Amino acid sequence: MSSSGKVIIGIKPKKKKKPLIIAKKTASTSSNDATSSAIGSIGKPMQRSSSPNTVVNTTNNNNGGGGGVIKPAKKKASAGMITIKPFEKPPQIPQNFYSDSLDVLQRALICVLRHEALTSSASNSNGNSGSGGLIGREELYRSVEDLCNHKFGTRLYVDVVKIMDEASGEVICRLLGEASGNGDGDAANCLDALRLDDSIVGYDSSTLISELNLTDGGGGGMGNSSSSGQIDTASISGQNEASSSSAKNSSTTLASSPTEKRYELLRRMDDVLRVTFINEYLNFVRSIFTRLDRACVYFSEKELDDIVGGGKDEPPAGKVVERSSISQNTRTWGLLEVGLACLRKHMTRAPTNNNMMTDVTPPTKTLPVLTSLVLTTAYAILSEYDNNGSSLGSNSTIGDTRPLVRNCVRTCVDLGALTPLLQELIVGATIRFQKEGQWWGNALSESKRTAPDFLQHVENRLKQSSALTSCYIPSNSLATAALRQISQSRSLTSAAPADVSSPTADITWSPINNNTRRIFPAIIESQLLAPHLVSSGILHPQHLYPMLDDGDGSSTNAGWKVNTGSKTFLNAMRLYGLCWRMTQASAPSSSTNSSSTPRKRNTAPSSTTTQETALQSLRVAFGEYGRLRGSEITRQGVSDNNSNVKDIKEMERKVIPDLLSFKAHLESLHNIAFRSDESLGTMV
Repeated sequence: MSSSGKVIIGIKPKKKKKPLIIAKKTASTSSNDATSSAIGSIGKPMQRSSSPNTVVNTTNNNNGGGGGVIKPAKKKASAGMITIKPFEKPPQIPQNFYSDSLDVLQRALICVLRHEALTSSASNSNGNSGSGGLIGREELYRSVEDLCNHKFGTRLYVDVVKIMDEASGEVICRLLGEASGNGDGDAANCLDALRLDDSIVGYDSSTLISELNLTDGGGGGMGNSSSSGQIDTASISGQNEASSSSAKNSSTTLASSPTEKRYELLRRMDDVLRVTFINEYLNFVRSIFTRLDRACVYFSEKELDDIVGGGKDEPPAGKVVERSSISQNTRTWGLLEVGLACLRKHMTRAPTNNNMMTDVTPPTKTLPVLTSLVLTTAYAILSEYDNNGSSLGSNSTIGDTRPLVRNCVRTCVDLGALTPLLQELIVGATIRFQKEGQWWGNALSESKRTAPDFLQHVENRLKQSSALTSCYIPSNSLATAALRQISQSRSLTSAAPADVSSPTADITWSPINNNTRRIFPAIIESQLLAPHLVSSGILHPQHLYPMLDDGDGSSTNAGWKVNTGSKTFLNAMRLYGLCWRMTQASAPSSSTNSSSTPRKRNTAPSSTTTQETALQSLRVAFGEYGRLRGSEITRQGVSDNNSNVKDIKEMERKVIPDLLSFKAHLESLHNIAFRSDESLGTMV
């Protein structure tokens, strides 16, 4: 830049090689100058220019000396150079730059939420698409990037949070009155949310719980239920098939069964909450505001784990700071976490007693949207036990609803409601299998069912439980922390009120079962199986001895003599496997790495508890079985020889072969059914 303030820009000319010039010495009148010139020229016969821009002055200096003085040559501006003048005033952004950009971004978010096309406004001075033209994602992304580059990041973050909060309230209001347009009147009221206030939405507690059967494990009102609480699975299966066929015939008719009503409500919630807001809206926010999410962060006053795992009602207070000024920790939230917190705030809002449906007498008790989602999802999972005792996946209707229920479980996890969901599952399954166990106890005592039927039923329940837990319940550190939190509660309760006929004992969760894969199996073992593995249950001689005599469970006294050497002992093997499972589950070290089936020659796990284990009870019953059957063989031999009691050799000739045959029967029973268990082998 020259002194006159002008900038000279031009193309540098091509460098040319300059000729080598040898400076000639002229004659001097002074001898001193000649001498100094001669001395200076020794060893330097030639002088080269130090750079292409350096020339040699071959003219004499003022003193008349002859030496060559090197001076840089001055360049002159060529005619092809361009002169650019600086700005008289530095450029500035328009005064309405932020407001116009925010207006476009806000309209874009609203259009995504409402599934509308985004067009540019004629009054927008920053729009490049013209009036009525569509605005693409690239233009929106560049707009956010320009705002961040001009130091509007913190201000934009606060406004985006307000926009997401308003969008959350609008999404929740979509649950209002959608089913009323079907023309079914009161039949659809259980699926409609109620507007309790200008911004509060909830569900009628009594209507939702009664219509969807969200109490006592979900089985009491879904078929023919006896007084003991057992569900008639055959009638349930027929009801499901009939309701499925009616749904195919008329898609506009609302389902009448509680199970289908649950799925209908879950479809509506999944479409509004998961698909519309989380998958579409929040993902769009993250993609457009990526530059903002990298520049700023929401710094919460509480840990993120306390919000997600603890299930707080509202997001904590905080502030927006630049991401570079704070280290990454559990208190820093991104736009996705803030959007989920806004949605959770609107889903957990509940009215006070003064504002609770004042126009209805008496006031209606309501459930928040999040509580209704958790309760309905839990009972939708438990309702799969009503699939006629068969394995999951055999019913096409159940198979079609699995992705829906899984999405609802993911929604509960994202909203920080995993702990309430697991608690509802534990309470509902406990009540359900308590009633089911009571029914089986009455059926066994009245000889309506046999012990092999009960063992087969328990085995099917355990298979169903393994499929349910692996399909729906997550197995990660967050789930383990939720179970640990549940185990610290003295008594677990459900959001739905319990029936008067339900068990009144306090429901707790043992800290030994700290794996989500053990939720349903542990409840079945403790509530359905354990009450019957006693001497007055299936270990009673009336039920146990027929299973130990032969494989079909017939109650003949000499059943052990039939098919000697070819018996499979299926019922006895199933009994030993369940007893081994119960003993394995009671060991503290086996809560996480326990096998569901015993291995051959595997002894019973050591237990530090003083309570008698299931294998110990089976061992005692097995010893009594051997002594009783042996004494029966001896007494029968004596009674057959009443006339010749003194002939002992004749009696021994008849009794000893039977005793040896019975001993072989016990050894086969030990090797095949009991897997050569050493604790049971000593009783032989």
